[in-house]
Amino acid sequence: MLTNEQFEILRKEVAPIIEASTIPASYGWPNQISMALVDAVFSIRARYNPSGDNENPTGLLKRLRQLKASHPEIADDLSKLVELGAPKLIEIMGDSKSGQQSKAGCVIHAAQNYLNLEVRAAADLDAKSSAHKKAYISVKGLGPVTYEYFAMLLGTPGVKADTLISRFVNRTLDLPKPDELSSANIRETIVALHQHESFRDINLSVFDNIIWRHESRRNK
Repeated sequence: MLTNEQFEILRKEVAPIIEASTIPASYGWPNQISMALVDAVFSIRARYNPSGDNENPTGLLKRLRQLKASHPEIADDLSKLVELGAPKLIEIMGDSKSGQQSKAGCVIHAAQNYLNLEVRAAADLDAKSSAHKKAYISVKGLGPVTYEYFAMLLGTPGVKADTLISRFVNRTLDLPKPDELSSANIRETIVALHQHESFRDINLSVFDNIIWRHESRRNK
């Protein structure tokens, strides 16, 4: 639980970040399950858009747009994503890894798990279903934090309490390693911060993502 002083330190750090950001009209990949899945997996420890320019992005966002432009048929069809396959995905998205697993392989594995559950399009996914969550987190290299992000990209409000958000909060509060907040506490902190009158009119997922993108542009 944060002290009032710690909360105020965070609020003062976040306020100019939000003020300097363009609040997008929409967030994520609504009705585009394959794009949301690729984004969720490849965003792990990635620099999303280091330039900060949404018109001419760099980093992960640039590659995501290239993927959609070159293979529009996959956008909301996991069967088409599986047909595309990991080698082609690596060609466009790169061969980065999560937990020593190829991210492209993780994407295809998760997509096949969903197809086995007859989840093919965004409309078929129930983010609150334990079976649908298990289809994602049972893949080695994937976990509950990026599952929540996957759901957020498809329209479920949430917080991606991953390495970057955790780093932002712990760094801002200048917490030594033994006192750093857990992922669950980080999530609670971002949700509580969002409830402040300065921020509550912004969609929670957008609020979280603005902080995430800000931190992703920093050097480690």
